[in-house]
Amino acid sequence: MTAEAVAFPNSEGRRLFGIFHPAGAGRKNTCIVLLSPGIKNRVAPHRLYVKLSRHLSGLGYDVFRFDPEGLGDSEGECDFEWVADLYGAIQTGCFRDDTLAALDWLEANKGVDRFIVGGLCGGAITGLFAGRDDPRVTGLLSF
Repeated sequence: MTAEAVAFPNSEGRRLFGIFHPAGAGRKNTCIVLLSPGIKNRVAPHRLYVKLSRHLSGLGYDVFRFDPEGLGDSEGECDFEWVADLYGAIQTGCFRDDTLAALDWLEANKGVDRFIVGGLCGGAITGLFAGRDDPRVTGLLSF
């Protein structure tokens, strides 16, 4: 199945951009949302999220990866003077609201209401914040 480029608003009305990989055969009723590891966009280092998304969709999962506000193609500014400041903000949940906006968009537009969230490094941390606050999150992916 072909991946689909999408745009959706966050809670501040800024457009966030992502890629939706529909499930292949044997579709499961769960979407895996891969979250930004930090300064990298929705592709992740060495295109890890692209490769992982293709593999997981082949196993029957819908997969979504997106750029939070200020990163990659999404609107907004990443106003941190130092990379360490961005990572400190991630450790306190700065991408949580964008993640919840993504879950809302996926539920409204793709009919999915169960999610596994997480990813590499900062993505796993963001997944913890989102999972703590949203009962639709049924699992955490951390690597």
